[in-house]
Amino acid sequence: MNITREDLIEVRALTERIAERLTAASFARLTNRAGTDLRMSLEGRQGIALLPFGKKGTFCVVPVYAEAPCAPIEDSVEGVAVVDGTMVGEASLQGPIEESFEIHFKKGRIVKISEEKDGRRLKSLLDTLEEEARTFAELGVNSNHKIPKKLMGTRIDNAVAGHVHIGLGRNDHIGGNSRTKTHLDFLVPWATLRLDGSTILEDGVIKI
Repeated sequence: MNITREDLIEVRALTERIAERLTAASFARLTNRAGTDLRMSLEGRQGIALLPFGKKGTFCVVPVYAEAPCAPIEDSVEGVAVVDGTMVGEASLQGPIEESFEIHFKKGRIVKISEEKDGRRLKSLLDTLEEEARTFAELGVNSNHKIPKKLMGTRIDNAVAGHVHIGLGRNDHIGGNSRTKTHLDFLVPWATLRLDGSTILEDGVIKI
């Protein structure tokens, strides 16, 4: 993967633009090819630029990683996520899923997980965790448009632009109210994201 400094400067600018749009938005709708359809309020919550490098005081992570996360109003999240990408956050879950499954949310909490193999694995894990681990915690917009869209089954997948990831559990570190110990991420590939009705991502193509 040959990423230049100039590439990373572009990635930084894009990530900051996405974070600004998330901060300005009151409402988000996330859909994708597989059938994901989630609606949530972002009112009063900030988008954050997680960057491969940045100005003094910015949040820097691994060299090619970039995303713009936002913690939605927790009890506002409604709809279904179809998980058909990568799961990360716990060793027992981490990697590409074998069989897509559905997570249904009502008032920001999981109310149903479908019975495919990986769905059963997630349910088994959640049964061992605090109840707050079932909280919808994060809307994360992947923002490195300089790396291939091919998924590797690792955390780097959460940086690949054109995809979005959602988080469960802890979100106080990104401006939310959930302080549970666990944070789990689930990739939503080839996403469409609308903020206050304006499309910033369409079927995997960034529009800003």
